Amino acid sequence: MNDASVFVVATTLTSLSLIFYALLGIRTLMLRKKRHDGMGKDRLMLDRRHRLQMHTLRHLLFFLVSVWLFAWVFPHPHVLGPLGAVWLMGRVLYSAEHFIVARPDLMQGLRTTGAALSLVAGIVLVVGAAYGALQPHAQGRLPVIQTMSQ
Repeated sequence: MNDASVFVVATTLTSLSLIFYALLGIRTLMLRKKRHDGMGKDRLMLDRRHRLQMHTLRHLLFFLVSVWLFAWVFPHPHVLGPLGAVWLMGRVLYSAEHFIVARPDLMQGLRTTGAALSLVAGIVLVVGAAYGALQPHAQGRLPVIQTMSQ
């Protein structure tokens, strides 16, 4: 595969993650419109969904930066694609706890598993980007900061 294919993978991962975040926002907005009073079960669910949306936004920033750094300095789409898919699946599992009504002990396990999956995938992306930046083949890719000497 050539270097351009890694950017196709990075763009696809970016699009999918932004679509996922937009869907979370739509679900939160739908609940906000449905809510008639400021108390009760709807208010608790709205708080949980809003908190989920903000947690995902925080992780999305970390994910997008690490995906594009990884794609820039370590151009291996066959590694980037599965790592991004693992991150996205982790976020889906994490959000399942907020949307599926089931046994609380099962959902707590899903939330922990989802958070761990997305965190591990993000850390691997950052470590891979740092490793790729230190390799000799990446020296031509990295911007060179020139200092003024007198």
